Amino acid sequence: MKRLLLVACLVASNHLQGALWHGKSLSELAVINTPVVDLVIQLPYPPHFGACPIDPTDPNCPRAHQALKHEVVRIMGKKGNYTRICCENVIYGIDKNGQPLNSFWIPHDRLVQLQDLSQREIDALPPPLGTMHNTVVLILPWKGYSLGTRFVREAARDTTGTYCVKVLDHDHQTARLIYLPRSRARIEAPVTTTEAQRLFVSLAHKLVDDAAAQPESVIPYIWGGSSYITLYRDNNFFIRNNRWERPGPHRPYSGYDCSELVLRLAQTSGIPYVCKLTSLMERMLPELREHEAVEPGQLLWFPGHVMIIVENDQIIEARGYGGGYGRVHRIPLAELFEGITTYAQLRDVIRTKRPVNLLKRDGTVMTVIKQLKIFKLR
Repeated sequence: MKRLLLVACLVASNHLQGALWHGKSLSELAVINTPVVDLVIQLPYPPHFGACPIDPTDPNCPRAHQALKHEVVRIMGKKGNYTRICCENVIYGIDKNGQPLNSFWIPHDRLVQLQDLSQREIDALPPPLGTMHNTVVLILPWKGYSLGTRFVREAARDTTGTYCVKVLDHDHQTARLIYLPRSRARIEAPVTTTEAQRLFVSLAHKLVDDAAAQPESVIPYIWGGSSYITLYRDNNFFIRNNRWERPGPHRPYSGYDCSELVLRLAQTSGIPYVCKLTSLMERMLPELREHEAVEPGQLLWFPGHVMIIVENDQIIEARGYGGGYGRVHRIPLAELFEGITTYAQLRDVIRTKRPVNLLKRDGTVMTVIKQLKIFKLR
């Protein structure tokens, strides 16, 4: 099936008026003004989301996605204290007319309309994702900004160890310059398919290794999470009101679910990828053929979960709380599936369509997986 690239919003814009931002009317656009914000598909917008619902159908944890600072979105409507927006960098489904579903609700105060910004502030906004012109993206968090946050670069002011970039200062209604360590950011530039796949794997490793540098700390599994700003204690989670929770003052939660981890890392690697849900991956991504080799950067999938294939018969995943993990980690196949230690063995299981036991953190069987597939990102 034809692969989806970055998609347009559902709102028509036949008559642009006033000043424009990349061909779109400023009156129709807004920018996220906080480092990370939770989004929901339907109102009401709850006062607290929790890390993850025990039951995925539980309406008390409706976080559907997270938007990052400097992200420009289209305004689709308003209701009470909330604005309905369209995010061009993610879709969670296709409607009956074949149109992408990519609208969410967000509190008004997490947005600033572009028509209310000065020209200096507008010039600090990075262009739409996929427009790689003089932009820098974080590959690791930096001073409250999440991995995946994009910036306009002031290349003439770069130093040996830093990139100089523009940031919005909403408190003073202006833009200013900050310096990002080159070790935590990359210049956005076109890459080949092979280069993008290698970068995707490299960034996944960097994410895990960055968290592991802090003893007993992890990037947590967060339902609908798509950000990395802070770390949490490894096993320090509990159940309250039918939700998994983690103690600490950080709200909204920062972390990933399995499919959002793939989404954010792919986009940060320059891969034009927008699928939010594992069910959409099955519909949109090409499956690895029997004669094709298993390679790092491919996706290991079963219904409801997806993992990143890396080297040495390991995977990187955001694993839920039910198996005792609740974190992003790198794990050998031998600890993931009973009786499988190599990708060669895994390919044989897929070819013969045999069921396999998924293991918990303590090594006991969690559930039986009856369908496994390997998908290619590009």
